[in-house]
Amino acid sequence: MRTIIIVQCRLSSTRLPQKALYQLDNDALLGWALKSMHKVNADDYFVACDVDSKSELAPVSCMNDFKIFAGSKDDVLDRFCRLIECENPDIVVRATADNPFLFYDAAQELLDLYKEKYFDSVDYITFSGIPHGSGIEIFKASSLLKARTLTELPYDHEHVGPSLYNHPENFKSLFLPAPAQYNAPQLRTTIDTYADYLRACDVIEMLKNQGISSPYKSKDVLKCYKIPSIEKKILYIPSIKATQGTGHLRRCVELAKKTHGVLFLDEENFGIKEGSSEKNLIDYSDCISQFDSKRIIKKLPLQNEYDLVVCDLFKMSEKDSFRYLNLGKTVLIDEGSDYTDQADFLLDIIPSDLKRTGNISNPGFIPSPENVNSSYSINKAIKKVLISFGGEDPAGLTQLFIPLFVETECMLTVISAKTEKLKDAVPALLKSRVQIIQRIENLKEHLCEYDLVITHYGFTAFECVYSNTPVLLAATSKLHKKLSDKYGFTCLTKKEITKKKLFELLNDRSKLMPSFKFEKTGDVNLSSYLLTLAKATLYNCPICRQSKKGILVERTIHHTFRQCPDCKMVFISFSDDSESVKYEKSYFAEEYKKQYGKTYLEDFEAIKKNCVGRVSNIDKVLKIKNGSNKSILDIGCAYGPFLKAASDDQWTPLGSDIAVDAIEYVKSTLGFKATNASFADIDLKKEFGIEELDAVSMWYVIEHIKDLQSTLTAVNKMLKKGGIFAFSTPNAAGLSRKVNQHAFFTNSPKDHYSLWQLPDTQKYLKRFGFKVCKIVPTGIHPERIPFVQKNHISPDKLTFKMLKILMKLKKNGDTYEVYCQKISGITDEQ
Repeated sequence: MRTIIIVQCRLSSTRLPQKALYQLDNDALLGWALKSMHKVNADDYFVACDVDSKSELAPVSCMNDFKIFAGSKDDVLDRFCRLIECENPDIVVRATADNPFLFYDAAQELLDLYKEKYFDSVDYITFSGIPHGSGIEIFKASSLLKARTLTELPYDHEHVGPSLYNHPENFKSLFLPAPAQYNAPQLRTTIDTYADYLRACDVIEMLKNQGISSPYKSKDVLKCYKIPSIEKKILYIPSIKATQGTGHLRRCVELAKKTHGVLFLDEENFGIKEGSSEKNLIDYSDCISQFDSKRIIKKLPLQNEYDLVVCDLFKMSEKDSFRYLNLGKTVLIDEGSDYTDQADFLLDIIPSDLKRTGNISNPGFIPSPENVNSSYSINKAIKKVLISFGGEDPAGLTQLFIPLFVETECMLTVISAKTEKLKDAVPALLKSRVQIIQRIENLKEHLCEYDLVITHYGFTAFECVYSNTPVLLAATSKLHKKLSDKYGFTCLTKKEITKKKLFELLNDRSKLMPSFKFEKTGDVNLSSYLLTLAKATLYNCPICRQSKKGILVERTIHHTFRQCPDCKMVFISFSDDSESVKYEKSYFAEEYKKQYGKTYLEDFEAIKKNCVGRVSNIDKVLKIKNGSNKSILDIGCAYGPFLKAASDDQWTPLGSDIAVDAIEYVKSTLGFKATNASFADIDLKKEFGIEELDAVSMWYVIEHIKDLQSTLTAVNKMLKKGGIFAFSTPNAAGLSRKVNQHAFFTNSPKDHYSLWQLPDTQKYLKRFGFKVCKIVPTGIHPERIPFVQKNHISPDKLTFKMLKILMKLKKNGDTYEVYCQKISGITDEQ
């Protein structure tokens, strides 16, 4: 069987033009793809490009022993078919040139398998589960020629493969699960954006340093892409606006180095003063002199190009918020503006006076120096002094302090970008004792070498605290003066910077030791933490599925909660830990026991007892005495306590759960029909031999579902008209939230994607064809009322009992049950 390999290529990429010729370790991206595919055994090798690209691609193709064929730019299907007609192969292996790390070992394995087992019966074959950018497709040449005559769809003609696998009525396609050694569907190795290109650069640098030759084997590529700083690309946006100092940029440069991230120096935004042609930028050349230039961009990136966007802007404008907060998953560091609501995560490091609450506030993220004094020495004479007001010092504080030391014996080290200007300002009597330099590398490790550091409120001030170095601050603004005083620093206003005041402090060095005690919360590392946040997930409203972020409700250390402006559902919009929950045996054993003191199976009878009342409520809504063999499907049935209660009431119980061992227990021990499947994938006829259901239930399950729109639509379709949908869920409008909203959301389980509010329940369900017939408030806890706690009112007291009755009447429980009836199908409008 004649086999040819065709690598598809063009230079007119919309997102990254000319990318096929981008250099990766002195070779073009196209060259990397061709070298990989030449490791696959074939009779001939071709690059199939458009006519406009041929002349530029020909040298790279020839150098790698690939012939070049030019055809239509947009009709790629026709381009492939014309090459097939010229070469008359039996089998075509297709790859694309924007993939430098094609798994040639997997390609060879699939090709051998296709020839040996599937050629006669299958038109198209590929491995599913290979990283995006490392896979190939194989198809029968004659089948592709036939497909060209059968489809007019633009998508089919643009992408080749869909002309076969999207038409099962004409062609047989096979998507084989990739063998374990190649399976990593969550990874992305293709180059479609500049961020992808930098990932590839990182992979090559790492493997080259390890002495591994290219083209790389799949195991080596996978090993690299599982390293957080390679898999996740972080974009840092610092303020480079004049008068805001270089601290924001320097912090971002250090973080970008440690995380292999990218700097966005937005000169277009910060560069020009409004209504003027005057430049409004800091001189940042020194700050980036040691930073890799290919990791600096100056044009706004694509939306969602980067895994995380970190803004260190001091105080962004409303214009900035629109410009940056729509770029993707965003983290704001020490942000002082009023435009933070649409940010996904707020990280506050330097103690502030902000009224709003961030997701996390921890000065421990300020890197602690390794070199420290054993303690503050207030009796030691001050001989060595460091003065550092950042790269700009717009208030000119350095020049105010230097002359004050003429009558001392102190040696001064001054850090400033304005070295020449300052040298001229140094008094003659002081010149021999003043050293003016532009920077000290890794400054925090040298602070302890000085007897006094004079600086402003910021990182250096706190690094002095952590290194037990006496520190004196000067106020650069009213806010910084206020913060300095609040956190126990001695801080001088501009008017107070006098010889008299300085000598007073030099003689009473106890005032150079901050009175506020700073304690780090755990051993935290900012760069590692940001890489963790880069793995976090953003969620849309589970009912509307709209991508707009919604109204901010609450921020906690792991989550941001929002409310949909349309349907009013409260939901997790950002989470760095929800995806870690796995509904396996341990979930029902360890997690359940952690919360309730016993395993799920140990608590089976107690759970079943609660379920008896639920079955009775369903009977009442349907106005029947018992189930009378009616069918009920319990979604998320776990080990089946509700199924047992329903069976005892003469219902025909059916169960579904994604936990394998739970379903096995239901089937083998309880003897009920059950399926191990996600609810939306259940085929009632196939699994249970029925067309429709009389009832569907979900007990504390609905809040775990990310896509309620699909789920509630499926419930409607499965139910007979008049059928019952019953469920229970926590109440985000209950007592616990009213008493302490932050505690309520902090304690909300990490896999509760939706937080239902009892008063809005009918509104949620109406769009899915349901009418609420009965709501039962549960989780009635008067003991959580502050008045009850304060006065130690015990449950046996009349006041406690009356409060409990009142809470039931007012439906103020922390959980509730809903019994609704299907009154119609779902229209397209709904």
